[in-house]
Amino acid sequence: MSIEKEYGLSHVYIAGFVDGEGCFSIHKHQDKRIKKGYTYFPKFTICNTDKNTLKLIQKELGGRIFVSTKEHHKTKCTYNLAIQDLKTIKEAIDKISAFLILKKKQAGIMLEYCKIRKENKNYSEKEEKLYQEIKKLNKRGTEGIGYP
Repeated sequence: MSIEKEYGLSHVYIAGFVDGEGCFSIHKHQDKRIKKGYTYFPKFTICNTDKNTLKLIQKELGGRIFVSTKEHHKTKCTYNLAIQDLKTIKEAIDKISAFLILKKKQAGIMLEYCKIRKENKNYSEKEEKLYQEIKKLNKRGTEGIGYP
């Protein structure tokens, strides 16, 4: 039974949720074992205070849920659904990309990154280029940069 039939949570709904609460990012990590001195890794996250909604999305897209911030007297507890492996990220994007609006460019960059990493064992300048592109798109306060 699909999640849509069971809960009414469609890929369209999930895409809207991702547009508002999601983030596609590529992280650069210092690693002295690597010739270039650093590695990259992809991360697709959805952050929200409603853990139950994230659990429903997790059933459809995969990933792990963890506590991002603990509840304080002024703020609610925040949860993150994180997807970090290439295969699961690609499968998740394939399900929702047709319905994304604000995060469509980031999702496209992430798909390109996943394809490059699957095909090549060694890092190239392409990963750095994609890292810089997605970093620019995710920069706060950048008006209209995410719109198609």
